Amino acid sequence: MIEKKQGLPPLYEQIYRQLKAEIVTGERRAGEKLPSKRRMAERLAVSLITVENAYAQLLAEGYITSKEKKGYYVCTIEPVPQLLCQRPVYLAPQPVQYEIDMRTDRSDNRRFPTAQWCRLSRKVMTEQSEGIFRAGSACGLRELRGEIAAYLKRNRSLDVSPDCIIVGAGTEYLCDLLVKLLGSYRVYGVENPGYRKVAALYQSSGARCFYLPLDDGGLAMQPLRASPVEVLHLSPNHQYPTGLVTTAARRFELLSWAAEREGRYIVEDDYDSEFRFDTRPCGTMLAEDSNERVIYMNTFSKTIAPSLRIGYLVLPPHLMDLYLKKFDCFSCTVSNLEQLTLAEFIGSGQYERHISRMRKYYRQRREQFFSLIRAAAPPQKLRITENDAGLHFLLSFSSPYSDKQIKEQALSQGIALSFLSDFSYYPDTAFAHALVVNYGGIDAADFQKVLSFLQTVWQ
Repeated sequence: MIEKKQGLPPLYEQIYRQLKAEIVTGERRAGEKLPSKRRMAERLAVSLITVENAYAQLLAEGYITSKEKKGYYVCTIEPVPQLLCQRPVYLAPQPVQYEIDMRTDRSDNRRFPTAQWCRLSRKVMTEQSEGIFRAGSACGLRELRGEIAAYLKRNRSLDVSPDCIIVGAGTEYLCDLLVKLLGSYRVYGVENPGYRKVAALYQSSGARCFYLPLDDGGLAMQPLRASPVEVLHLSPNHQYPTGLVTTAARRFELLSWAAEREGRYIVEDDYDSEFRFDTRPCGTMLAEDSNERVIYMNTFSKTIAPSLRIGYLVLPPHLMDLYLKKFDCFSCTVSNLEQLTLAEFIGSGQYERHISRMRKYYRQRREQFFSLIRAAAPPQKLRITENDAGLHFLLSFSSPYSDKQIKEQALSQGIALSFLSDFSYYPDTAFAHALVVNYGGIDAADFQKVLSFLQTVWQ
């Protein structure tokens, strides 16, 4: 039934839908002639232009064909078998929300200078409107890559060319890009215990992962040399979740390992190097690499916000040549507006001032958490493991309960916890009862509730 009523589709669309349904179901057979537009308009009591629009849509989509001076005819449409009685309505499962969630290593986004960012964004839209809408290169905009290179030189003592930097939408994209660039046939080594997402990203891109243990100096060399690993992903400046800093001696051993055989590479993930509280950030392995075997990776997720989705790679020149040959047809996965705004944010000095403010803020929060821990239990009951860096530390304690039992009990009270054992790929009692405290995104009041819960565990 065709009727003009608020809330219903336009009349021409109602006619189009009805005729389409009749054709698809076979009610109107292939080759059957449709009534003329004028006759159809009279029958439905609508205007001629309304029927013309409906016929034009059917004609454009191939449901009917037009024969000059003869009219419109139904096309042959093969009916689709009806496998389902009713099209299911899909509702995505909603993530469980907890009162306190300490499982993710996130920053405190409430401290971000939103007003300055908005002002710079408006400035870019006003003064660089042409740049916003131009097609970007596969590597990202030159303006942002230039500012990243200058920032690395000032703060990480890295003298890299902007032409060796690739900008992409976060670690997920960059890891997938590395597998495409280096090959999924290679074996990728990851730290154990380590950030499980890294291995999951490589595996989702078709690569095989090999899990390598740590020792006091960093990634253990003997298991590495005995392994088939060709590409090693590690965080030498602040390993997650142990907090280990790879020693200078071990770094040179790793660089030697990479240089020993063609095709070996080290992916240096410098994810939170800006947040070191006692000294300047540790030096990079890239700065010591003279054989073009280190690929430097970093992101703005910790220093700005995870939702910004901007990270970058610094590739050795020979890999940059390979990248341009293989992927020059790609487009950058970060919008020009965000790239240009971030370039202004870095170039104006506001980024480094923001980091300085956040470093001071996190240092104070860290000390506040340590004070709460000292007040909650004597040192012999709780042991803090940290290296004056990053937005997390380990809190170890003894308990007759397993980590799994403690987590289940915590969840029943609305508290989500993660332990060092959650980041190990193999069961190991050495990792038990070490709580990973991601303090960057949790308030002191919430942490006090966590400590109150833990007191029931260790008492």
